[in-house]
Amino acid sequence: MDERLKKNIEDYVKLNKFLNGRTNRFGENVVDIVMDYVEELEEKNKFLADNHFQQKELTQSRVEKLVKENQHYKEALEFYADEKNYVRPYDNENFFDYLPSEMDFDKGERARKELKGES
Repeated sequence: MDERLKKNIEDYVKLNKFLNGRTNRFGENVVDIVMDYVEELEEKNKFLADNHFQQKELTQSRVEKLVKENQHYKEALEFYADEKNYVRPYDNENFFDYLPSEMDFDKGERARKELKGES
């Protein structure tokens, strides 16, 4: 028997043993087993791709929500960081009397709303 043919037979036997060991389909045509295995892998690939797409959409949605939430926190921090909001204007009508500042009116309300997510 020619060496090439002998090698092909050995490879076929190895493949048959491998596939039968994985599928418990003894005696079936190797091509049928391989085709079924390919279809099964394609279904798994499709499932994984669909699942990946859904996860990506969820992740994108979560990122957008976090960016929006971060913007609200930033605006609240800017309000409290702005030195003008602490300035107490002088009341010309009442000598040496000061009007309340923005902070006196706010009393931390904006921060509490942001922390509760009520902005």
